[in-house]
Amino acid sequence: MTDTFGKLLRQYRRSKRLSQKALGQSIGCTHTTIGRYEAGAVPHQSTVELLIRALQLSPLEADQLRLAAGLPMTEVVQQIPILLDPGLRRIVGLLLDLRRTRPEDAGFAETAVTLLLQGIHDALLGHLDLERVPAHLLPRRQALGPLERAVEHVLAQATPTDAQFDLLLRVARSEAWESKRRITAALPQLIPANPARAAEIMAVLREDAPHHLWRVDLRRRVAEAAPLLHPHDPTAALALLSDRPGDDQWVVVGIQEARRELGLDVTGDMTAETRYYAELLRQPARQALRRIRHDLQIDARLVRACQARTTWWTLADQPDQTLELIRYWLRRDDRGKPVEHQNVRRAAARTVVRAVKARCYPLGQGRDILDLVLSEEDVPTRRSAVECLIALPPGMAAGLLNPLLEDEDAHVADLAWQTLLTLGEFGILETV
Repeated sequence: MTDTFGKLLRQYRRSKRLSQKALGQSIGCTHTTIGRYEAGAVPHQSTVELLIRALQLSPLEADQLRLAAGLPMTEVVQQIPILLDPGLRRIVGLLLDLRRTRPEDAGFAETAVTLLLQGIHDALLGHLDLERVPAHLLPRRQALGPLERAVEHVLAQATPTDAQFDLLLRVARSEAWESKRRITAALPQLIPANPARAAEIMAVLREDAPHHLWRVDLRRRVAEAAPLLHPHDPTAALALLSDRPGDDQWVVVGIQEARRELGLDVTGDMTAETRYYAELLRQPARQALRRIRHDLQIDARLVRACQARTTWWTLADQPDQTLELIRYWLRRDDRGKPVEHQNVRRAAARTVVRAVKARCYPLGQGRDILDLVLSEEDVPTRRSAVECLIALPPGMAAGLLNPLLEDEDAHVADLAWQTLLTLGEFGILETV
């Protein structure tokens, strides 16, 4: 029971993207105390209620936590009739009666009810018509609505159904920008699962209107994924790489890279910066690196980011010189702070992540760069880096994961734990 409480508390904290320190501050204790609770120490009932309020748990989640702490369930029994038929409701009632009247069977009853409630939770996430479910019964996570939660569930499937692709298309046509960003990030998985449906979604997102914070970032991501679609539907892929009104320079950069990857001429409506990048992409690796070293003092941020992005194309032919440049862009000052702008560092780290995923990264020469990328202060860089570690030799991956298990960003820590659990299949968990 105590073990279940600690696991549940950790799960809920990470789902809310909270560190142990932040959760402790919200209920008036230290991060060390939260760590003890997650390790299995069960707090007083009043503290459990404080945790429930601080984590903003749904009624179902709150009662799971109470049950794991050996406390009475106060909310879920009243809500179950909305979701379950009378027979299942009666099963829950009998199990709770068993827990109260037969102490020797309390553990069995707790486990059975917990599994049942977890089943309800999973069923909610898999329900495509979530808007009909009462909002107060949906587990809350980063203020996501029912539609966004359904998207998260669909993207977790290895092979989404046609109905689930319909849902993604609906989101692509909506104003739900964060969910659309998640869809574009998942295009490498969606395209091989169903190229025709993925092409339909990509065509909609290629016309996405500028976002007040992120401009036309979705358009760039679609362009970058077009080469993956090309073997399945060349016509649709090439249509995604034509200029659109409203494309900014970053979209043009994505189109340039995609056209080069497909062996096409790097063309398009270019500014001075993107024209410079086109020239780099047309040159052999050695010549491009020579040009970059000559132009390292150019201050324009987009130019420097394009220089860093070029390393993906030069790494295979010129690994030593390319790694030297990546180190330069990821360098830090005497106080340990990054020197370059985050867009430049992200571009350099992107080469490392892509190469590790493709299993073509020179580990012998570039292990120190992996450490730099994984300790980046830029959170999106650390997130993408953690996701690629599964492609490394298991022992090396476990060693790199170790400091990330308690990362200040809850999502990074969660990804690190998930990767570590996957590595457990290789029998190396004892190394961390």
